Amino acid sequence: NLNITDVFHGIYISRADYTTIVHVHITGQKTKSLAKQGNGIHIIRSSHNVIENSFIEKTRDGIYVEHANSNQINHNKVTEARYGLHYMYSDYNEFHDNEFIGNIGGAAIMQSDSLLLEGNNFSFNQGSRAFGLIIQTSRDVHVKHNKFYQNQRGLYLEQSTNNTIEGNEFFHNQIGIELWTSSTAHTFFDNIFSQNNS
Repeated sequence: NLNITDVFHGIYISRADYTTIVHVHITGQKTKSLAKQGNGIHIIRSSHNVIENSFIEKTRDGIYVEHANSNQINHNKVTEARYGLHYMYSDYNEFHDNEFIGNIGGAAIMQSDSLLLEGNNFSFNQGSRAFGLIIQTSRDVHVKHNKFYQNQRGLYLEQSTNNTIEGNEFFHNQIGIELWTSSTAHTFFDNIFSQNNS
């Protein structure tokens, strides 16, 4: 139940396990440059943490996770950020029922394995390089029952392998799924595509 405003990083967790963050509202500094902002919640080398029911706006990355395994990130909303979720070198994490709306990128998954993203909403992430969700250099990621609405790219897969894309809805994106030849051995089933431009 914290309200944190006009800060570089809102909450910074380093080498701290089993932390719970619930009902926190974080607003970044009032600057026009996202590159000069910090992150809403920054987690590094910390495991088994829970982030729930929080609202993050106007930060560089809403939630940034690096070298941090087995975290639960559920029922949060991130808007007006560079990436709603930025995720690197972290395995066995789960993300349920979050909203990443109106960012440059909804969520960026990089160099991370064995993740579950279920029931999230990636919408209105617009711009020439924008995307709802990017999975890059990652494997065994299960993208299940998510909604991708009105993004420049709904889902972007690059240099990744053995991921499962199941039961998602892609609606009114410029590109529903962009799949590069560097990505192999993916499984797609029960997805719905409607009124995407390509």
